Amino acid sequence: MMITSGRTQAFSRLGALIVCAALLTACGFLQRKAELQAPNWALQKTRVLTGFHRPECVLVAPHDASIYISNIVLEDEAYWDDDGEGYISQYLFDGSLRKHRWLDSQPDAPLNGPKGMGILNGWLYIADNTRLMRYPLDGSRPLEAVEMPNCERLNDVATDGQAIWVSDIGASKIYRVDPKGGWREIPSPPTPNGLTFGEGKMFAASWDQHDIYEVDPMGENDPIPFGLGDHFQSADGLEVLDDGSIIVTDFLGGTVNVVSPDRKSVKVLTEMITPADIGLDRRKRLLYVPSLKEDKVTIYALLQE
Repeated sequence: MMITSGRTQAFSRLGALIVCAALLTACGFLQRKAELQAPNWALQKTRVLTGFHRPECVLVAPHDASIYISNIVLEDEAYWDDDGEGYISQYLFDGSLRKHRWLDSQPDAPLNGPKGMGILNGWLYIADNTRLMRYPLDGSRPLEAVEMPNCERLNDVATDGQAIWVSDIGASKIYRVDPKGGWREIPSPPTPNGLTFGEGKMFAASWDQHDIYEVDPMGENDPIPFGLGDHFQSADGLEVLDDGSIIVTDFLGGTVNVVSPDRKSVKVLTEMITPADIGLDRRKRLLYVPSLKEDKVTIYALLQE
């Protein structure tokens, strides 16, 4: 009995050691996985562009090595006034000015409060308050309105290469617009602001819910929140990086952030006043951040720590 008891105790101790070793191995694996998923990006300021009039969106256009910047030209808090004062600036990738008022408001083709922009099939699409506008990049035709339903406050524009997608923050709607004509609505999170595509998925930022959502572009499923609402005051611009991380601006919170690929961690990259709709140069790893109330655009190099 004494020998059996000793063997039993020995086996018990051995079993406990095996369990502990397994737990330590699992903990180490989870820690390494967490480290891999943690946001490891940083920003380094390279240049500041000035002279704008309430810049809201920066669009990077690789096909002509240009960046386009929308200017609302608002008075006080008149973000949504139809005042016919808006315009689009064009700069080169190196930050040099090509034309400050590249697309200007005209009496017969007004731009009121141009915000989000997107390019598809040689056309620049612009969210302009209650209208979606478009203009050919070669300037061969005048600015024109795209047929849409009654809209309240169009905010951002994105493209998946097949269609144009527009967020209506006032009506809490997202529309898919066919470049050949026609549109349809898909399920949207409340007050959708920024839109973007990445890794074959569509994402939207909710202004009032302070969160990021994965959106089904087919319109068959409801948007899925990341559950990061405690990190933002007003999620605005979005860009997906090649590793699956997502850059998010917080307009009222005054921060530029990165969300980890597993959607569980948020890291503040920098603080600035009213960062709005960002542009991303993937090839050069440059991030363009408009500061609406400071009338400037800051260019950052994206670095991995």
